[in-house]
Amino acid sequence: MCCTVTDMDTTALIYKVLCAHDGSFELGELRANISTIEDDLESVLGNQEMFTRAVSKGNKLIVAQTKMRLCRAKGCSVCSNLHLCKFYLFRTCPSNERQGCRLCHELTSEHNIRVLREHYLEKLDRKELCTLLLQNDNALLPPVCFTYNKGSGEYGYCPDKESCRRLHVCERYIRGTCAAEVDCDRSHDFYEPHPLNTLQQRGVPNELVASMLSTYRNIQAIRDTTDASDNSRCKKDSGNRLLKSKALPSHWDKSSVPETGFKRVALQSSSAEHKNILDLFHQTMTGFSVKTIERVQNRILWEVFSWQEDVMRKTNAGKENEKQLFHGTDSKHVDAICLQNIDWRMGGTQETPYGKGSYFSKDAKFSHSYTSHSEVRSMFVCRVLVGNYTQGHSSYLCPPSKDGSHTISYDSCVDDIYNPSVFVVVGKHQVYPEYLIQYREGSRPGTYVPPPNFVQNQSHHNMYWQLTPVMLHSQATPVLPNNARFRSPCPTGPAFSQPTLSTQPLFSHYSNPPRPPSNPSVSNPSRQRTPRPTLTHASAQFGSLNSLTHPSFQPGLMTYVSHPLPWVGSMTSIPRAPPPRTRSQFAKMKAKSKSTASLDNL
Repeated sequence: MCCTVTDMDTTALIYKVLCAHDGSFELGELRANISTIEDDLESVLGNQEMFTRAVSKGNKLIVAQTKMRLCRAKGCSVCSNLHLCKFYLFRTCPSNERQGCRLCHELTSEHNIRVLREHYLEKLDRKELCTLLLQNDNALLPPVCFTYNKGSGEYGYCPDKESCRRLHVCERYIRGTCAAEVDCDRSHDFYEPHPLNTLQQRGVPNELVASMLSTYRNIQAIRDTTDASDNSRCKKDSGNRLLKSKALPSHWDKSSVPETGFKRVALQSSSAEHKNILDLFHQTMTGFSVKTIERVQNRILWEVFSWQEDVMRKTNAGKENEKQLFHGTDSKHVDAICLQNIDWRMGGTQETPYGKGSYFSKDAKFSHSYTSHSEVRSMFVCRVLVGNYTQGHSSYLCPPSKDGSHTISYDSCVDDIYNPSVFVVVGKHQVYPEYLIQYREGSRPGTYVPPPNFVQNQSHHNMYWQLTPVMLHSQATPVLPNNARFRSPCPTGPAFSQPTLSTQPLFSHYSNPPRPPSNPSVSNPSRQRTPRPTLTHASAQFGSLNSLTHPSFQPGLMTYVSHPLPWVGSMTSIPRAPPPRTRSQFAKMKAKSKSTASLDNL
């Protein structure tokens, strides 16, 4: 919006009048205090980036608004925000003479003068500027606790209770709509212990507490106007109805969202949602069987998380940096997490190599180490607002300060600043426990399971060699890879030459060879009929007649397989294979084989 010289003077004057009256003023009174042409006044007040219109008790108000903020970037040289100490603005900086404080204490510095002129604020003094920033800069004041205003009792549904860092004040009282202040059990006084302590923790001096009601009402008016403006930009359908976005995720089961508490909704194994979470889990957790995947639906936790997302987006220049991460926990804490969110203080005495807080990881394998050693383990898949992060350290009780003044801190800590895989978050409002995975140790269906590793000094089994026909490809068991023709069950056992095609008969030193499995689906997963091998001239010389008629016979190939036996001594006591048949025995066997083949061709 282009401004003439007259408009610029009028804008600066309006800001001066509004901020001298706690940030807002009745429209009629404002017109009486500013001697300018009515059209010029309306033109300036029409700028919604500078002024907001509101209604309070039937009176039309004009509320001062600005995009200017206190700069939070460390080492910033040129920007459109003020380079000024927050505590100097509040007149509470202990180093008011700049002894020990590294931040600027000069409103009249070259940079600050330029920024103030860009926003038509050069006429404001320190107190008036403080009033304006308090109702526009979200980082300066604590937000009103949403969960405190839900439910009954001293703390409502607030999970943090006395330790909550948000403001425990009646929201309807701030809006001016609480008609039962006498009977309302919520706080209506900013000087009560919890609200006063919360404000003081943010550095707000006592002399400003008296104006907090008008400040928070102005904050609410600006927010309502901003939300209405955002909604007006939504698309309209053919009936010219305004399409409002829903507060709850679109994929939630709306019939299973209680007003208070939570509901866990089991995902169908055939759904894409289930498949996505399962694939994410199995990227690093092979060899584990997932029992159930449930979606956690908690209205209050979701609204708090959404509010925190909006706050971080505004304070971090539009970057809330949301990630989907794993969090392992003891199964006994599952219901408490679904109700009140993840609290790192419930974690016991776990190691904290990157500082205090709740640990989240990109890899489920890392979070698995934080689960309980029970038959069924529990792991959450969470939405986490990691925001601006820094390298963690075991000595950190919370993320360190960005600018060294302990006013603006990082949002989280990580294991590696350049390639982070572990994130540490202190504030539970930055987390929403979206999915619960319950799993146990065991093979996931349809995956290759490697054979057990046998050692030479095993106390209850002894391994020895057997020469047998190789199973046909269609009858390959799940424990043998399709591309493997031979395997050795005991790599540390005695050395054998590599099996090759042989003119010697196949033999076995089992007294009772193992029978084929009674369940055909074990040896033939596809349940297809396996073609019987045909006796040819080239293969007639191999093996006995019994081995040729066995359905798993494949001529000319051998493999070593394992057979468990009671422990009978060291590996040196392995029974030796019987000697091969004599020439005359083999000739008789060959003749018998040919005669049988002739009968088969009849």
